[in-house]
Amino acid sequence: MYWYIVLIVAVITLYAWLYYIFPEDLIIYQTDLAHFDLSMLYNKQPIIIEDQVKEPIEIMNSWFNINFIEDTVATDIWTRNNYKYLMICSGETLSEITLCPPRSTPETSTELTTIKLKNNKILIVPFKYYFNIQGTVMMYGIDDYITYGLRGLNM
Repeated sequence: MYWYIVLIVAVITLYAWLYYIFPEDLIIYQTDLAHFDLSMLYNKQPIIIEDQVKEPIEIMNSWFNINFIEDTVATDIWTRNNYKYLMICSGETLSEITLCPPRSTPETSTELTTIKLKNNKILIVPFKYYFNIQGTVMMYGIDDYITYGLRGLNM
């Protein structure tokens, strides 16, 4: 019985460790709702949904129905995404989101990328990316059991 518990803990630890393997280059994927595939999220790169989305809650409930979803608040300082995915939905005005890959920090990075989100567009930011938002947006944090637990540990 003891070895089963050790094995389960080892598998969960290995699975959580895989969340911290990040791609070398920053690539921003652009797609529309008709061509979006959930497997795009496995690339751990930001995704822009080019369609105007009036009801982002409906999309989240259909794509992420087994995940934990919570509203979160945008600040005007650099923030690190501790959710598995952070869905940023622009309002009726233009919003600017600056991203920094998780392998560096905003203070030292030469890979800062600014995205201008027009009205009712969506940006999905992966786990541990840094972001800075200028403008009015709605943000939704999406977690699975692993990232929910990691967020509780402040890792």
